[in-house]
Amino acid sequence: MDIVTASTGGPNGGRGAIVTKRGDGQGDFKDATSVSVASGARISALTDVNGDQRHDVLLSHDDRNHLSVLLNDGHGLFKAAPGSPLDVGMAAFAVVGADVNRDKKADLLVATVNSRARPFESRIAVLLGDGVGGFVAAPGSPFRAGAGAYNLTVGDVNEDGKADVVASSFEGDSVTALLGR
Repeated sequence: MDIVTASTGGPNGGRGAIVTKRGDGQGDFKDATSVSVASGARISALTDVNGDQRHDVLLSHDDRNHLSVLLNDGHGLFKAAPGSPLDVGMAAFAVVGADVNRDKKADLLVATVNSRARPFESRIAVLLGDGVGGFVAAPGSPFRAGAGAYNLTVGDVNEDGKADVVASSFEGDSVTALLGR
């Protein structure tokens, strides 16, 4: 096992970094590598977006509408995917990788929140993957969600064999359910 962490860049808005340390199988980590990224970076998910059997890094950025997709080169370094960063409309919080359109390519579901609006405006962006690390918005995306929907999950809630998305509302009592077609 290896460790991948994100550095935000500090309070002065400097560049952030993705740092990878390789596990030696004995509980020790060494050979740190670092890749510079935009400030305010935080790891939202690790998922294979290009089908190469390696975990890629999905980064959200504080107070930005961007989601960065960084492809794993298999040697502890990451490079931006085609079209990255992606504009998801509002600040990204939760990100889940899943094949929602059943084309055997990773898609992304992103819980976004505008924390400056009261109540906190929320949307769920559905980004369809092209199998090589690029994404386009699904028809109708982004979808409205309950106020403050910071978290989401994917599952088949109505047992029809299609991926559904469920998000809880931090700022209210609602639950948003998007049923797959």
